[in-house]
Amino acid sequence: MTEIIPITPQYVYIQATTPSDITEGKIWYNTTNNKTYVSDGTSYELVADVDLTYIDSQNLEQDINILINSASASSTLNDYDDMFLDIFSDSNGFSNTINTGNTTSTFVTDEYLNGGYVNEAHGVTFANNGDWVNEAGFSFRSNKAQVLKSVTKNTNCTATKCTLKDNAGTDIVEVDFVGNVATFTTSNTLNATTNYRLECHKAGASYTYQYANATFPYNKTNINYLNDSRDGVAYDTKILNIESIETGSVPADSLVQTSAQTITADPLGHQLYCNHTLAGTGAITYDISFDGGTTFVTDQALNTKNESVHTGTSLILKLNLNGTGDGNTAQASDYALMLYY
Repeated sequence: MTEIIPITPQYVYIQATTPSDITEGKIWYNTTNNKTYVSDGTSYELVADVDLTYIDSQNLEQDINILINSASASSTLNDYDDMFLDIFSDSNGFSNTINTGNTTSTFVTDEYLNGGYVNEAHGVTFANNGDWVNEAGFSFRSNKAQVLKSVTKNTNCTATKCTLKDNAGTDIVEVDFVGNVATFTTSNTLNATTNYRLECHKAGASYTYQYANATFPYNKTNINYLNDSRDGVAYDTKILNIESIETGSVPADSLVQTSAQTITADPLGHQLYCNHTLAGTGAITYDISFDGGTTFVTDQALNTKNESVHTGTSLILKLNLNGTGDGNTAQASDYALMLYY
């Protein structure tokens, strides 16, 4: 009996079109003709002119079971017939399956979330210090409508207050540092594509400030660090006092929706896995349509073979990232959907 050695999943492309990565030795399973190709460094060549559906289905099952284990679900092998999957390497997904126009969840690095906050550091190490009475920090741009949640100063900075100012240098609100963190309220909203200033100080008294030479801007997802700001005036030479700025939105129910994908007609069941993180009352379910969005089967449980179906050949998936209020978050970094016939 010939031993079949499973292909290591991370080297396999599972898709209908030829991969752009033609690194020698990479393997591609063509989901259109159910055949396997290997790259010689120039192009993908057919391994054998035979139907390898059974062997490649086993490899697909290995792939999905890795995701099952990652999601802390049952590791029981599955008897599914087809699979659709993507990872959120960018807002469109690695395989460009995400419909960003109908997606209401927030994309951050490698994941979608139902609001919540992102703490974005400029990443520069403070190298110098001195004594000062000036207010000093950053001018920054809010890249979208959002909430200013908190500001973290360097641990060696002895400032006691942090002031949010408009771009003209006029005070909006001032809060105290507790330890190294100044926490703002959810009423401190930031407008999209608008510049603001954040400055640390000690109410006119001398304090120890921290600084390092800088090369602006430092562009992040929610904000861009534009330049340093001292007493409401912009400069371009120093990183001052502040380590990071936390912004985002109060968690609320949202969704990640895929574009329509062609499937074999009329599945009898479906099962969805996704790597995810939940906090508080955060939860994830999914809605699924087989007729291009005319009809949806709603609120289906993850990691469960669900048999509520309808007819059709056009798949749309909605990941429901649910949770309302601070601390009730749901985050997802990928999906793998199995269809049964």
